[in-house]
Formats: sequence, C-alpha cells, structure tokens
Amino acid sequence: MKQFTAPTQCPECSSPTLREGEYLVCRNEDCPAQVYGAIKRWVEKIGVLHFGGFLIEALIENNLVSTPGDLYHVDPYIASNITYEGRNLGDVAIKAFRNLHAKKELDLHIIVGSLGIPLIGRSMAQTLVENGFDTIKKLTLAKASDLLPILGPVKAEAFVRGFASKSAILFNILSSVKIKE
Repeated sequence: MKQFTAPTQCPECSSPTLREGEYLVCRNEDCPAQVYGAIKRWVEKIGVLHFGGFLIEALIENNLVSTPGDLYHVDPYIASNITYEGRNLGDVAIKAFRNLHAKKELDLHIIVGSLGIPLIGRSMAQTLVENGFDTIKKLTLAKASDLLPILGPVKAEAFVRGFASKSAILFNILSSVKIKE
C-alpha cells in the first residue's frame, strides 16, 4: 500500500504549507488560491448573487482585484467587456456588481466575520459585538487579554492577529460600505 505524504509546499504558489489542527494550509495572502478564496468567501458571506467562480477568476487574472475591498472599485462596464477563456463576462458582471453595490450597509459582525480571520466567523464576530466590542475602534484597540473572557486564549490571539492583518482590506471595504447602526 502506498503511503500518503502531505505536501510541504502549496501547489498553487509554492509557499510552505502549515498544519493547523487537522488542516494543511497555505498562509501566503498573495497566493492566487488564497486571493480567490477570500473574494469568494466575502461575496458568499454577505449574500451577493452572480459572483461565481468564473467571474472571480477573470477579475483576478485581469488584475482588477486582489482583495475583497478591491471589488468596490471595479468599473462594472470594464469588467463586462473582459473576455476570459474565450467567453465575454457581459451581463453577468453587470448583475454581479449591481448586487454588490446594493449592499451599501452591513452589520458589523457580518463585515468582520466575513474577512477570513482564522477561527473567527460571523457568529464569533457577533459574540464580540454583543459583548461590547461594537465599533471598529473598539475592535481595533482590543487586546487578546480583553477578549479572553469572551473567546478564550486561542481565539482571542487569532482575532487580534487576524484583525490587524486584515485592517487594510477592512478600511478599503469601509470606504464603500457603511456599518448598520
């Protein structure tokens, strides 16, 4: 019987892989697979229709997006004129961007929980908001020790590190999306 050997490098970008619990992951934020996953996660979590994998791949391949925040700065008509793998994006791109821009206001926990912070999803972000971390400023200033009673040590550290690493993406998003009161 052949023994399985876990890859030591990401098959997409050749960065080293890391074991996180039962998962083997690439943590290179510039990895094309990570970029694709972050954008796909964002549009799915906030409920935007028509942003399928083909459209996302075409936007990335044409250097129009590299983070979820970049989506808000793409001209839909430029995107609609892209030809990718022999197909024109056309009306699908127009519909997708129309749906994206219709989501002008989002709950804070949806925004934070959709950023892709390791171990922190929308429900964990909602728990933070419900426990008084209900503004971007409070979340930004939070230390792991402040979050211990709410998240525990592992998730508190993951949140503080992850939130800091996603701050540029977050502020790019917040230049186009308002937080619901």
